Amino acid sequence: MQSLIHAELRRAGSRVVPFLLGLAVLGVPLPARAGTPLQTPTTTSLTASAERSDPGESVTLTATVSPAPADATSTDLVRFLDGATEIGTAPVDAITGVAELAISTLPEGTRSLTAAFPGTAGFEASDSSASPVAHTVRTTTTTELVAAPGTVVEGASVTLTATVTGTDAGTVAFSDDLGTALGGDVLDAGVAEVSTADLAPGVRKVTATFQATDSAISSSDDAEVVVQLATTTTLSGTPDPSDPGESVLFTATVSPAPTDSGQVRFTWGSEPADQDTVDLAGDGTAQLPLTPAPASVTAEFLGTQLSAGSTSDAYAHAVRTATTTTITSNRMTGGVSKSNPGQSVTLTAVVIPAPPDGTPIAFRGSTEPAFRRDVALVGGRASATVPAAILASGTYNFRATLATTETHVGSRSDSLPHT
Repeated sequence: MQSLIHAELRRAGSRVVPFLLGLAVLGVPLPARAGTPLQTPTTTSLTASAERSDPGESVTLTATVSPAPADATSTDLVRFLDGATEIGTAPVDAITGVAELAISTLPEGTRSLTAAFPGTAGFEASDSSASPVAHTVRTTTTTELVAAPGTVVEGASVTLTATVTGTDAGTVAFSDDLGTALGGDVLDAGVAEVSTADLAPGVRKVTATFQATDSAISSSDDAEVVVQLATTTTLSGTPDPSDPGESVLFTATVSPAPTDSGQVRFTWGSEPADQDTVDLAGDGTAQLPLTPAPASVTAEFLGTQLSAGSTSDAYAHAVRTATTTTITSNRMTGGVSKSNPGQSVTLTAVVIPAPPDGTPIAFRGSTEPAFRRDVALVGGRASATVPAAILASGTYNFRATLATTETHVGSRSDSLPHT
């Protein structure tokens, strides 16, 4: 019987364990030594160097066979699997029972990783399928940022819209090139959006950054927003008021002065010829001489990339009214002023067009004793009486003079001889 058992053991090979168990159940005595050695049962476990990784990042998978298969050789390879797909093999160390695989080609998503030891002559096969390792390869994302409008005046609102592909969950943070945080938003159907009026003047680079999650890697995108300085334009004229036909220098001032130059368009009528465009100087001014001076002028700063356009109020320029002054007396006879000794003379000045009532006109006599009177005009007329005591025998010359005012050009009458 013992020889029969030995023969069966040699033929059984890898089936020795079930064979022996069967004999034991039947109550057959087992031999103390079989011709074919028994295999030692093993267990295989698997660990990963990280719970998650980015696409292309290397991960080390470590399989441990216990007890260590002392009879293992370099051809005894542990298989590493992602689900049912083999992703690599590595020899098991006969002393430590360890087999390691470094891999950087795992697909994106959550992977179910196992290791399988194929067994040796003296050690049974085993695998880690009962305890698979869950490893997440983060999903690659892309972020696209749109800023609208692309050009605004400082203080105006800009809407920043980020569209993220590769994931449906997460948060997008927005910032600018000055380090200013512009807010954040949670993705909704892959879109995050904020509105901000906090951008400083200049050409700003705004950035949308999708913040990495356990399952998706970070991504970002930039957009450019031009934030223009708000400006004001004022207009003045010199001299103001001016005389008829006098040249007037009109000066437009843009504040704050643009750093990238610019132009101002002066307009003083409805015809194409009633305008002119002038380059700004470095101090933000533009000048245009006009002869004769128009009654109303407007200056428009046309704007630049960095400075918003602006228009002045209509500038009403005053041009004085030309006048003529005449002088007569109440002693006129045949166009000549004459009086007898002891008679006074009343001089009358008339200014056309009439200045405002109250405007002074000066009566002057050219012969000693001097005659000087300043009288207020009323309706463009004023009178002054020359006492008889002044009018000694002889000839006197009288004039009336209107000084230039804010509204009227001065004029002087011809000399009125009186005898």
